[in-house]
Amino acid sequence: ALQEAWRAALMAAGISLLILVPYLLFNFALSGRLWPNTYYAKQTEYAAQLAAPFLTRLARVSLPPLVGFQVLLVPGLVLGLARSWGKAEDVSRARAQRLNVLRVLPLAYGGCHLALYALRLPVVYQHGRYLIPAIPPLILSGVWGLGRWLRPRHSRFTQRVASQSWMAAVGALLMVFLVLGARAFGEDVQFIQGEMVAVARWLGEQSELDELVAAHDIGAIGYFAGRPILDLAGLISPDVAPLLGKEEELADYVLASEARYLVTAPGWRYGELTGRPDVTLLYSTGLEWTVEQGMNNSSVYRLPIRESR
Repeated sequence: ALQEAWRAALMAAGISLLILVPYLLFNFALSGRLWPNTYYAKQTEYAAQLAAPFLTRLARVSLPPLVGFQVLLVPGLVLGLARSWGKAEDVSRARAQRLNVLRVLPLAYGGCHLALYALRLPVVYQHGRYLIPAIPPLILSGVWGLGRWLRPRHSRFTQRVASQSWMAAVGALLMVFLVLGARAFGEDVQFIQGEMVAVARWLGEQSELDELVAAHDIGAIGYFAGRPILDLAGLISPDVAPLLGKEEELADYVLASEARYLVTAPGWRYGELTGRPDVTLLYSTGLEWTVEQGMNNSSVYRLPIRESR
């Protein structure tokens, strides 16, 4: 059995390397680094959050995947994990062990995903979007665990009522959060359309094709405007990553570049640039919802032309 376990582990490691090594080599060929630019930019941008204790970060990133009806599946997660290693008398011991491993895998994947983000990127903004891949396996494990515990047709009254009440609560909470989720999705769409897409369409109409745009949120500009971009978040402009959090140095870098426009974003005002007398406001989205949330609107500024030497 031990020999089979080692063989399986080596096979899994070999398959992982077969997938991972070309990916790392591809990144290295493009940027000279093993991981994508996004990794290094995010590490720099949110470095301050890594100062908190690991358990605090783990609790923070674990909260979004469990908000909603999933919170009622937590007992299923615990019971499923505990019972997955129970004795199975109707199958052989080897087969029982394999089944137990398969049952634990979804929970292990979800837990490892949360732990890795707590270790390197403990952020939960935008509904915890980085943590979404952990939700399906956690739901799967929770439902399976509850299925082993709930007995809605049990002969004992208390267990039958408790099981039916728990199932009804899960269903009711699911409906509530479907409504809340739909409303949140609508607000997010309004926000993206009214801020990022609006700015991109304005640039597509008012700027020249070859004019460089310095911007923090680049997706809509790249798609709708099709202009060359200096990425102030450092995702596609790796030289910017070391300057994140250093407003004066970043402002000097932007002014020394060939950028003709600066696009601010909600939460990113770039005051060192926008406060200069030679930087001119050209356009602002004016979306009221953004202002109500306490953020600034996306705006387009004209940057001064660098003097030739």
